[in-house]
Amino acid sequence: ILGLNSQAILLFDDVLNVLKQISSFDSDEKVGGFRSSIIDTCDSKDLEYLIKLNISKGKACCNMGVGVGARDAYQSALDILDCAPIASDKDFDRSICFPIFSGL
Repeated sequence: ILGLNSQAILLFDDVLNVLKQISSFDSDEKVGGFRSSIIDTCDSKDLEYLIKLNISKGKACCNMGVGVGARDAYQSALDILDCAPIASDKDFDRSICFPIFSGL
């Protein structure tokens, strides 16, 4: 994001924190910071947005030299992808997953 990586990371954190707070009212198992029941009910677009958001945060962290933040963001994206039932659907675009593996 053209030299604005620190602001981008703050924005990504804000969005993810809001989404995590929405899903924190239950004691279900957490997947990438989200309740597993939330991940189970995601449609393909919602899942794609969650994964892309974590990937973008990981890229911004890499650009800033924050390796731990990048690793955590990429790992969250991978965990969400692994646990989401819709990810195994034939209509789900798996090409969004490629940056996860290049980032890890």
